[in-house]
Amino acid sequence: MDHIAKHKIDFSYINLRDDIDRSKVEIDYDKTTALNTNWKKYSLEKCELVQELKTFYQDVLGCKVSPLYYVQLAGDSVEKHIDTSCKSSINIILNDGSHAPINFYQGDEKYMYFYRCALLNVGGYYHDVPVSHTDRLVLRFALQAPFEDARNKLKEGVMYESS
Repeated sequence: MDHIAKHKIDFSYINLRDDIDRSKVEIDYDKTTALNTNWKKYSLEKCELVQELKTFYQDVLGCKVSPLYYVQLAGDSVEKHIDTSCKSSINIILNDGSHAPINFYQGDEKYMYFYRCALLNVGGYYHDVPVSHTDRLVLRFALQAPFEDARNKLKEGVMYESS
């Protein structure tokens, strides 16, 4: 299955989360058309560590990279969908401890994955996130590169694979 490839980053998750908390700016978006109306969505243009990662990913992948920070509130789920605004994404879960998995769907089959940091094929397959019992903090780099291309370019010593 080409749903997910786990990924390692050379950053402290705590420092990254602290930097985001200091510099995030909430985005007011049209919640009437959003799949997940209770989510909070933030811009990270002033977050230095996130901008370093964005530059790294743009250099490695050779594509547009858009970082955003999402908070999936406890008790909410993410409805089943295919992303249309990007071809793939690198998601980093910034929670300490346990958090909800991501489910991918292929035909009648459902595949459940737990990850801390991963390249996800969100533009290629339907996926959802079940109810989380705690707020789920997600740093997301939306990529304008297909999953296979991104995985191949990242494979050079910066990630490991898992299905």
